[in-house]
Amino acid sequence: MLAADKRNIDLSASPLNHAVIDIPPFIRDQEIIVKKQMEQQMEQFKADGLDTSAITEDEINEGEGLNIKALAGYSATLKNMERQDSMNGGSRKVELEVPSERAKSEAEGEG
Repeated sequence: MLAADKRNIDLSASPLNHAVIDIPPFIRDQEIIVKKQMEQQMEQFKADGLDTSAITEDEINEGEGLNIKALAGYSATLKNMERQDSMNGGSRKVELEVPSERAKSEAEGEG
């Protein structure tokens, strides 16, 4: 169900007007576009290996929210670091690893 379907304005209880106003088609079309973009963004998060469990259903339906912005920013940071690493020949992604994982990967490299 689109958010526009929930926003039908019922003025039948009003003494001034006895009409139900339908949502214009262009609003429904815009919500369909936002929903498709959100699905693509969720797929991209999963492809990047990010955990999307923190994103609430409301954020998904609205197409924006704090958790979505945070994951989008983190994803952009990772892509930027990968691009810089490919140009410099280094690996800065180690900076983002949890310290215990970093120690484990260093131990495997030594052994």
